[in-house]
Amino acid sequence: MSRTRLAPRTGIGFGALLAGCWSIFEGQYFNCWEETRGYVVLDNGTKTIPEPDMRMIVSRKELEIPWWYPYFTGTDYGFTISAAASYLAVRTPKSEYFPNGRIYVLDEVVRPGILAVDFADLLLKRWLLEEVNGVWRVPENPRSIQMWALSPDAWAKSGIAGEGDQHVALTRADQMNAVMAPYRMGFIRANNDRTGAWQHIYNMLRSGELVICGDTCPKLLRAIPSRIHDPEKEDDIFKQKGDELDDCMDAFRYMLYTWIREPRKPIDLERAKAMQGLDPTSAMINKLKFDSQQRRSSAPIFIG
Repeated sequence: MSRTRLAPRTGIGFGALLAGCWSIFEGQYFNCWEETRGYVVLDNGTKTIPEPDMRMIVSRKELEIPWWYPYFTGTDYGFTISAAASYLAVRTPKSEYFPNGRIYVLDEVVRPGILAVDFADLLLKRWLLEEVNGVWRVPENPRSIQMWALSPDAWAKSGIAGEGDQHVALTRADQMNAVMAPYRMGFIRANNDRTGAWQHIYNMLRSGELVICGDTCPKLLRAIPSRIHDPEKEDDIFKQKGDELDDCMDAFRYMLYTWIREPRKPIDLERAKAMQGLDPTSAMINKLKFDSQQRRSSAPIFIG
């Protein structure tokens, strides 16, 4: 029987053990992981959340996130040995305690043995579209999903389309993007820098910038603390083929290390706020001032 060795009595590991976190072990990559971080237990047994909110795990039900915040996804597609895994996240505006804002991982989808086109269709229906009278359509205010990052190996040629001399090599990415195209969406090739991504995730977890919705991402809660260092590759995580949690981590890093943008409220909402509660004349004056400022801020700058 193998035995898990506790982390040595140094650094983050020992502090977490003193705080009651017994999920730390030698070789663990994300030894900054603390499921109970951010809570203070009072003498009467109740929990409080002091400022700043440093929780690593929250409930999706407690979050109210506008549709226009920047959402982004990461997908690792696999069919035989590996599973298909995907995550949806959102970045919130910067605040006093978090100058870069915070990233909330909102949802996970993990499916073994699913075709590429079916997986793309599933993600669209889960995160972008709505069903009305049996018809799937784009809602009036859909989530502003600004990136769909897909594993680089999905661009490997896997089939042929066309007839006669017009054969065109197909990839899984091509097949998935054919499903996305009618909705003006599409996957892009994810950044595949493994060690850079792991360091990036570690830093965000430690700083409080990265938060996981535990009730909607249960596999990710198992994956993060169970990853170990690769003894053969410095700063990398040991990769085990066929491990579903490994697929989850790949999708997770594709999402977080490919592209991130700060939230920016749509111009129409900003204009409406500037006119809110005013009489018609004042509202029109504020509208003209607002539009004039927008034109100046977006005008090109000429040098020389």
